[in-house]
Amino acid sequence: MGRITWLWPLLLCAIFLTLQAATMDYGTSLNNHPTVSGAVSRPPPAGALDRQTVIGQSTEQETPARWSMRFRLYSVEADEMMNVMALARMRPAELSFDPHYYQYGGAYLYPLGGWLFALQKTGVLRLGSLDDMLADPDRMDRVYGAGRLFVTLAFAASGLILWATLRRLGVAPRRAALALAIYLAAPASLYFSSVMKPHWYSLLWSNLALYCMVRLNHEASWRWLIGLGVALGLTVGSVLTNGVFALLAGAGLLALVWRRRLPVWALVAVVVLAGAVAAAFNPYMLLNWTAFRAEAEIGAGWFNQAPTAALLWDFVAHSLVSGFGVALPVAVIAVIVTQRWGLAAAGLAFPIVVIGSITAAIATWHDNARYVPYWLSLAVLVLAMNKGRASGAILAVTCALTLVQAVPTKMAQADTDSPAHSTRLRAAAWVEANVPHGSALCLGTRSPAPFDAPPLAFADYRINDPQCRFMVVTERDPTDAVPDGWSVAARFSPRLGLTVPVQTVFGHTNPRISIYEHSGS
Repeated sequence: MGRITWLWPLLLCAIFLTLQAATMDYGTSLNNHPTVSGAVSRPPPAGALDRQTVIGQSTEQETPARWSMRFRLYSVEADEMMNVMALARMRPAELSFDPHYYQYGGAYLYPLGGWLFALQKTGVLRLGSLDDMLADPDRMDRVYGAGRLFVTLAFAASGLILWATLRRLGVAPRRAALALAIYLAAPASLYFSSVMKPHWYSLLWSNLALYCMVRLNHEASWRWLIGLGVALGLTVGSVLTNGVFALLAGAGLLALVWRRRLPVWALVAVVVLAGAVAAAFNPYMLLNWTAFRAEAEIGAGWFNQAPTAALLWDFVAHSLVSGFGVALPVAVIAVIVTQRWGLAAAGLAFPIVVIGSITAAIATWHDNARYVPYWLSLAVLVLAMNKGRASGAILAVTCALTLVQAVPTKMAQADTDSPAHSTRLRAAAWVEANVPHGSALCLGTRSPAPFDAPPLAFADYRINDPQCRFMVVTERDPTDAVPDGWSVAARFSPRLGLTVPVQTVFGHTNPRISIYEHSGS
């Protein structure tokens, strides 16, 4: 792997980083919108920073001031503020590092906190108290931008590791370049690598685990065993649902033991080391078991429906092809069937069945692919290693179609702050022009925030008054259904925002917003 060999991956990653940097601050104009920028917002006396767990039902009364506070502090992505709240709960000076939030593992939260701390020390960020951030919400925007950049850089690094894995497997540079382009340009990659969430960050570690597995297949070295154990521990320690990937890796190790490439004790050593690393980065799951259990019970409410074949298909139809592109799953299935790669089929089907079953209750969501980020790596490896007839053409066509499907994702990010194309800004302008101040106005939520409501002058309307004539609904997973007793007064959709046969724009970026008028008005 000389200097020339690395030209393609470095060039592709540079293009990817440039594209992501261009929209890294998407959605940050909302807290400067006239309807919320001048409002007086004070932090509530109690809230997520005081509960046993960051998530949970708020006991505070919903008020226009509270909604204005959310618009000044939150981003357009529903869970990004959870990172900030979790980090704010830590007290390093008191040696207290309990985030009171465990869905995002410590192997992600602690490095993220270190990254933000380093940026503060170098003067890139100016952190402060809640009052400071409310007074200058642009500082909060820069925190979100820095957190997104952290995930983006980690994902780009994971691409370089994937390249090294492809080359170790004997994939020719041009084929490896096409495979890497698919990996970087998949709609979910463009989206989730620019969101302050751990899923695409964790690919840094799962790809490293794959690389170590490939090396172990050729040499039973201590360094690759240690590398695999640490990488698996960090993978699961970042996101607990990555435990499915750890099971796949365990199956791979069993295969190496069966083929006598590794001794049995090597399997045991990797499992022990991985468990120790994951636990070391998540000690408060045990030290604060009460909070962890309370969070788990709250989260279980989202996943309370028995899986069926139809719901598993919903996961594939809504999430898999929306996130990884229509072409990639089809191409991989074609390769597996024609080459009769039974083990590859089992390996790729296993996480789909498991995660599809777990998320059965929310199978209509189009972003559940975030629970199987490693599926993208595995699928790309299968496609690149195919040496059957027309394998090069299949790879090239898959790459081209993936690039085409990625366009709406990037367009939506660029449009989020555009007065001409932002669905939120256009909906807010329509309300301002058509709903007189003082009127009753219903929203599709009881707790307005940037990700589920446009920036309205909340104090100027009787929000959610039963006598409302108009109802504003942010439709994260839009359908053509209209609520009974209502008709469509106005509808603002993202450009190239298809929902059939595949949803092309991730909901929080630039969602469809419908304004319904009561039929009896």
